[in-house]
Amino acid sequence: MSTKKFKFVSPGIFLSEIDNSQLPAQPEEMGPVIIGRTAFGPTMRPVKVNSFSEFVQIFGNPVPGQEGGDTWRVGNLAGPTYAAYAAQAYLRAGVGPVTMMRLGGLESDTAVDGGYAGWQTDAATASATSSSNGGAYGLYLTSGSLASGGAPTGSLAAIFYVNDGGGLVLTGTLDTGSTTATGSQGLFATSSDGAWKMLVLDDTGTTKLTTEFNFERTSNKFIRNVFNTNPMLVNDGIINTSSLKQGQSVYWLGESFENFINNSTINYTNALLVPLQTGTLNRAAMQRDSTAAASGWFFAQDLTTDSGSYTYDKMQKLFKIHSLDGGEWSQNNLKISIKDIRFSRNTDLANAYGSFTVVVRRASDTDNLIQIVEQFSNCNLNPASDNYIATKIGDRYPVWDTAQLRLKELGQFNNKSEYIRVEMNSDVGTGLTDSRLLPYGVYGPDKLLDITLASSSVAQQMSASSSCPFIDATSYLGLASGTLSVLSCSAVVPASQTMLLQMPRIATRRSASDGGLGNPKDAYFGVNSSYGTTSRFNAGYGDLLRAFPEDAADCLDSQFVFSLDDIVTSGSTTAFYSSGSRAEGSSSTAQSDDGWQGILDAGYNRFTAPLFGGFDGVDIREMEPFRNSLMGADTTEQNSYVYNTIKRAIDTVSDPEFVECNMITMPGLTNEGLTNHIVTTCEDRADALALIDLEDTYYPFTEGLQYASFNSRIPTVREAVTALEDRQINSSYGCA
Repeated sequence: MSTKKFKFVSPGIFLSEIDNSQLPAQPEEMGPVIIGRTAFGPTMRPVKVNSFSEFVQIFGNPVPGQEGGDTWRVGNLAGPTYAAYAAQAYLRAGVGPVTMMRLGGLESDTAVDGGYAGWQTDAATASATSSSNGGAYGLYLTSGSLASGGAPTGSLAAIFYVNDGGGLVLTGTLDTGSTTATGSQGLFATSSDGAWKMLVLDDTGTTKLTTEFNFERTSNKFIRNVFNTNPMLVNDGIINTSSLKQGQSVYWLGESFENFINNSTINYTNALLVPLQTGTLNRAAMQRDSTAAASGWFFAQDLTTDSGSYTYDKMQKLFKIHSLDGGEWSQNNLKISIKDIRFSRNTDLANAYGSFTVVVRRASDTDNLIQIVEQFSNCNLNPASDNYIATKIGDRYPVWDTAQLRLKELGQFNNKSEYIRVEMNSDVGTGLTDSRLLPYGVYGPDKLLDITLASSSVAQQMSASSSCPFIDATSYLGLASGTLSVLSCSAVVPASQTMLLQMPRIATRRSASDGGLGNPKDAYFGVNSSYGTTSRFNAGYGDLLRAFPEDAADCLDSQFVFSLDDIVTSGSTTAFYSSGSRAEGSSSTAQSDDGWQGILDAGYNRFTAPLFGGFDGVDIREMEPFRNSLMGADTTEQNSYVYNTIKRAIDTVSDPEFVECNMITMPGLTNEGLTNHIVTTCEDRADALALIDLEDTYYPFTEGLQYASFNSRIPTVREAVTALEDRQINSSYGCA
């Protein structure tokens, strides 16, 4: 290159101004990942909290343990939540945030027998042999007398669970349709002073308890006062069952439906006890993963004028509401209301969609005193709108990728709610539905199908009106010569007679004036969580919302289906709900010239739905469902849901790009395979320290019956040192 064309630049100093008028953002603080149980809250996903008050709001206060009571309804207060106490100590020290990983029972995709999540009774099948009897038993109360040739109606009033041997038998005056006698072998027991009598037998057939019971909550004979309601008492691995003198180790009382029974118009005079099982289906086989609660489908109004052909299943389904996380807490503590339903008076397409408000409420509140947890106003069903319900609330949910061992998030819209997400019907999400559609009704929670018992003139065996009766054809129902007996249907229903057995339904609001509201138009139709006509919360509300066995899906029906199309206002000073009234032509929307718009203009534009079907996925018979003594040296993900759950929690936080932390710990975990996995995970991350507990240092009382006394829980220092030396851990990423 010619030097004439080369440009020489002499060295020098060049000045340029750097704008420091704004301080750079400080990196977000890191803290430990703590794995374990909490009172409630998000399950199997990491959640960062910055203060203890925030922790309490999301996960609840630490549980000290050793509390009893009605465990079936209140939950596990027996086992301490060590993880929650660790989070409390760290957050109160003020040294940074905590990332909490709450455990929910999950089984491996390749689980084998013994490795399934959830629970089932040890003996799962009804048997006339006391030592092998088990499973779920439905207590039905019935009306009328078969002896008089009537066709009585029965209602499921409670469910008992027999764990492994022994049984329950009604006793008293019998009504078999052909003879009346007093004895111990029989199916019906006539009430005396409003009470029935039951025997509890142990696995040798010996009577351990004889007690009367009723369904009056204020009575000392109330069913939940006289029977064991703690499933942990049947577990001889953690309880000295020989010290229980009244047969508590044989069974526990699960669901009881006193609100349904006491508010029924049926005059219950007899009782019947039968197994809730048929074939492979069994109410006591609750082996399934932790599952999130959800509402039923919210559906739209009838846009046609042909009310006579109205059926719920013809209405367009719009969306469902899901709890963000697995477990029963959401359904027991939250409910969903739709209010301020307004149709659009605009004819142009851009503004043709109506609006509504979604409210997350406390399940225990009343329409007189509403307790709002969250509220999303001015929602609509226009996918192109900023107020689209999925946009305002969110629809994202995590899915575990078994190949990559990490959580993947599916869905289109970020979750704005701390408790719920929306699942949209695909037709609504793609804009294929009529813009006039609004949430007008909802499907209620699941129930087992009602059945009819009929006595065959040939076999005299139980038959059912459904292929899923949940009642066995030959079932133990009484006593014969001091042992359990198997009786045929002829002992229940005489020839040529039938008996309807109905399943309980959750209460719904009948009239807008119920509860003494100042303005009836403030009433929310749909589910009613109060006890009877009072303002007290129904303590049995959650019993009507529980999950069913996974293989029972085809045997379920809705407890109710509500629609504003079935609201009646004609000839009344207030509105009331009458199921089927639109099809009959008597509802407001059927009679009014304004059709479906009229009921909204009248101000009846709100209703409430429950969440249901949530499941914790753990063994309810355990004080500590993730205790170390449930795992051994040969335990794997396949043969233990406990091992699989904890390992998945560790794997979830193994990616430093997904979860930032400086420590990983699970207080109380001493299983060698899993604590080694925590250390290995921290080594692979190379940015966090594994804080593990060592075996042979301390045994909590929840680990087993052998640790009932305090002295038995404290090994020697030499034992702890030897155990650690034998492990030969060589890592700079672990400490104890």
